[in-house]
Amino acid sequence: MCETRWVERHDSLLRFKELYLPITNTLRELEQHHNLETSKLAFQLSKTITSSSFVISLYIIEKIFAITLPLCKSLQQINVDLSECCQYVNNCVKVINSIHENSEEEFHKLFLDVENVLSLVDETVKMPRLIRQSTYRNNIPADSPEQYYRRSIFLPFLDYFKSQLIERFIKHNYIISGLQNLIPSFLIKLKPSSNEFKKCIDFYKSFLATYETFESELKVWVEKWK
Repeated sequence: MCETRWVERHDSLLRFKELYLPITNTLRELEQHHNLETSKLAFQLSKTITSSSFVISLYIIEKIFAITLPLCKSLQQINVDLSECCQYVNNCVKVINSIHENSEEEFHKLFLDVENVLSLVDETVKMPRLIRQSTYRNNIPADSPEQYYRRSIFLPFLDYFKSQLIERFIKHNYIISGLQNLIPSFLIKLKPSSNEFKKCIDFYKSFLATYETFESELKVWVEKWK
């Protein structure tokens, strides 16, 4: 699937979660298939999607992605207002901060849902065996499976997701706003000397002759689009 099809990716995640039980039951039926390759592949897939880490990750991603779904829909519109999207990103970051601050309560509700769905496929939430040294997975001390997965998956994912929003949107907010103001429908509402372009110009100054040249050309374009 195309990397920019964010809404479709979210929808596919929702569909998988909704069909989780039928998919699991079908794979277990296929495990009994007379064809060895079919049986082997079904067994491997079944073990993967019924593992505690997989189901917990699925529920975490679905919960957090739901926060940015309206943003994804806005970004894929033809007449998107980038300034409004940046403001929405700020709100998303605030929500994620709130979830992080109340992580024990937030994750507990999610953990109960995971326990319930795993019980329907005759599985339980299991904590990986801890060893003295670990190279390929988080070796986080915890008193319970809930505490382990909150520390090893939930909190790190929140931190990563928040950092990506900041890196991809908030850090470039002033550039996005400045570029959007070059669109005729926005440009005619601004004065050519407006400070809306200042930071954007500073960012792209290596590609411009001088600010005065830009300002003069901007005046011509404003007259053209009036």
